[in-house]
Amino acid sequence: MCNNPTNKFRLGKLLLSSMLLMTLVAAGGRASAQHVRDTMAVIRDFNDIMAFAVQPYVYYSSTTSMMTGPMRNGRDSVIRLHGKFYKVGDDMYYGTEAEELFVQDSLMIRIDHERKAITVQRIDMATKKDLDLLPLKGADRQRLLRGRYLISELPEGGDTGVIVIRTQASRLGIQVQGAEMRVEFRKGSHLPLLMQVTVHIRQDGSEQVREALKGEGYNVERMQGNFNGMPCLVMEHTAAVRFDNISMDREQAQQMPLWTAKLVYDRATGEWTGAGDCAGYTVTKLF
Repeated sequence: MCNNPTNKFRLGKLLLSSMLLMTLVAAGGRASAQHVRDTMAVIRDFNDIMAFAVQPYVYYSSTTSMMTGPMRNGRDSVIRLHGKFYKVGDDMYYGTEAEELFVQDSLMIRIDHERKAITVQRIDMATKKDLDLLPLKGADRQRLLRGRYLISELPEGGDTGVIVIRTQASRLGIQVQGAEMRVEFRKGSHLPLLMQVTVHIRQDGSEQVREALKGEGYNVERMQGNFNGMPCLVMEHTAAVRFDNISMDREQAQQMPLWTAKLVYDRATGEWTGAGDCAGYTVTKLF
């Protein structure tokens, strides 16, 4: 996928999902550990930041940016989506212009507006575990972060803090040149302002790939890299979520959109059909 320029934004969506599920914390393997005293306070801050997502009632709006580059004329290619997130107990909703996700009534319903497609599946214990944004206890997360990543807090001024988590080189995949997560937050409340994942991907440096990338508008001259003494091309992919209006107010969270406005279930026939602005969408039942 990475060698096909036409798929450049699919990786961006994967990066965004990885960020929300904290893939940087869940990867396997072990690297050289940082000293406990160097990381414990930072990990406590990180845990406090992520705790907002597991409160009983949550609402926030967001702006998601997916970027890839470098492009010619210094203008990297960007996709921006505006989203809203609601959580009431175990029920959740997240929606943007491109897609929506409902986790309600023991169902997970995904709506892809670009493909005009809806998938419906039941929620079981395994699925709930996958949806948990903080599946590990604090002590387990501390061991993972100290043992597998370089984690630090930048000395920013004012009321804003910045935590940076970098994957160590020995834990990177064969195509990944580097990976970093950056979390900006308010020091007083520990509420997140920005979460950003940046991954540098190695590309085949063949003339065929170079010409294909040039045709997509990439600045191939700025992509020159080296891997094990061999020349290669390096592409940068970034997925970022900027948070606004975070609230734990019950009344606001209960304004969550319901799947019944997008999908109708006929008990007599067992059929599912799109409704409202999703009328005519293809519906796939996965149970």
